[in-house]
Amino acid sequence: MPPFQALTLLQHLRYPSTLSLLGLSRAFGSAAATPSNIECTRFLPRHPSPIAPRESPTPLVLIRARGLGLDESSEEREWTTWSAMFAEKGYTAVEIDISVSAKAEGGSAGASGPTGLSDPSTLPSMAKVLSGQIRLMAVPFPPIVIASGPSCLLAQTFVGDYPVSGLVMLDPPSDEAPKTLKDKSSWPMFNYEPKFPILVMADKDQVDTLGQRNRVAKAAEDGVSRGGKGVSIETMVDGIRGEKTRTEVERWMDRCGY
Repeated sequence: MPPFQALTLLQHLRYPSTLSLLGLSRAFGSAAATPSNIECTRFLPRHPSPIAPRESPTPLVLIRARGLGLDESSEEREWTTWSAMFAEKGYTAVEIDISVSAKAEGGSAGASGPTGLSDPSTLPSMAKVLSGQIRLMAVPFPPIVIASGPSCLLAQTFVGDYPVSGLVMLDPPSDEAPKTLKDKSSWPMFNYEPKFPILVMADKDQVDTLGQRNRVAKAAEDGVSRGGKGVSIETMVDGIRGEKTRTEVERWMDRCGY
């Protein structure tokens, strides 16, 4: 069977070991969603390569949050290249998209169109669906969650309610609501303590101001303790999905002992 391909029902019957991971995810992911317009729309696991120099027990979960009503242009590309490369390095890497449709929002379209953030329960509900998908992986350790752009909002919501081993945010949004958001009070605020391994990355022209607009990035001033606990800041050389950026993430995980 070709590795890392989406499986049909017939393939599940031929390869029953894949049913519990991918098949159950597709079959029951949306059923557990609350509200019903939130569902997992992509679940693609990649297992460590048999020729990898080592196998890490800590899985990587690369997420995208779709339909929040924010600018998602930086996240049009999937995490396919990154997850494949991490698998070659010995990591279990899973791509997960959690999507919210506009049909249940009920709000009128504003300048930026209908937004999933208009309902304060949207992000917690998306995090709940994400948690359900991660449980299907049946891994022994909490994951390192990797997100970029608006998806960092989902990643931080997840971190506030569920266990993680680490967090990677590429070009995270500001703590202040964007001007295009009609209801500024709906912009999420996070209060988790950044005392675990966290990596924040941004373009060269944004790195110096990260601490001014992002609470977690500001915590980098406290330094990093043993095991990578604390916030590290690095510069993205070739963009959110670039290979050099991915390599920096890999080096950070090595420093943290993952």
